[in-house]
Amino acid sequence: MDKSIIFLNPDDIGVHPLIQFLEENGVFKYSQRELDIMVQSVQNIDFLQPILVTPAPEGSDKKYLRVAGKLRVEAARQLGQTVPFISGNLR
Repeated sequence: MDKSIIFLNPDDIGVHPLIQFLEENGVFKYSQRELDIMVQSVQNIDFLQPILVTPAPEGSDKKYLRVAGKLRVEAARQLGQTVPFISGNLR
């Protein structure tokens, strides 16, 4: 599997269907306090760990689908910055 770290705008990221199902059913919840801590950490230190994505299927309006890293994507969105990704063909 070819892996590389890239930086992408959070708006270019969708959510993998399985992860979306789990999130809609109460898995992977986080509090506003946890998000605030992540935002502060990114402001002070930067991202310590990239998120995990898979390429979006053809015809999608997104480039990648998030598999892991919801909180980091939301922090990047709030800060108006890009987030590091590990990209690879995970299908």
